[in-house]
Amino acid sequence: MMCRKLNDTGEIAYGAVEHRGLSLRVSLPVGSSCIFQGKDLGDKMAGGYTCLQGGAIMERGQWQVERIY
Repeated sequence: MMCRKLNDTGEIAYGAVEHRGLSLRVSLPVGSSCIFQGKDLGDKMAGGYTCLQGGAIMERGQWQVERIY
């Protein structure tokens, strides 16, 4: 899926890994931010994200990454 407004860079404003879970807040150059949360599923991680701008929810979705050896 294309990132909001074709953003391909951002700055991690907050990050935590606890109990096989991940939580990140990424600040984007356009002034919005996205919160990513997910769980470790062995060779995969999957979760959801919510993008905010001015206190309003602009986008929601799901993400998944997989380790390839």
